[in-house]
Amino acid sequence: MAWDKIKEIQYLGGGMVTFLEAENEEKLLTFYRNNRFSQFDTRQTTASMDEPHELVQLLRLL
Repeated sequence: MAWDKIKEIQYLGGGMVTFLEAENEEKLLTFYRNNRFSQFDTRQTTASMDEPHELVQLLRLL
């Protein structure tokens, strides 16, 4: 249901790429891969209050 709404908004706004960052957890990444997202990079968070951790960057073309 959420993906349908994102596609509708992207169509109205002219977007062709969905970008997201996710925790580096296999179950979560498997979910995104099964929904046609592709990993393209990672980044380390730099929040001053928490320990740095890695986020996986994914994208999906419409």
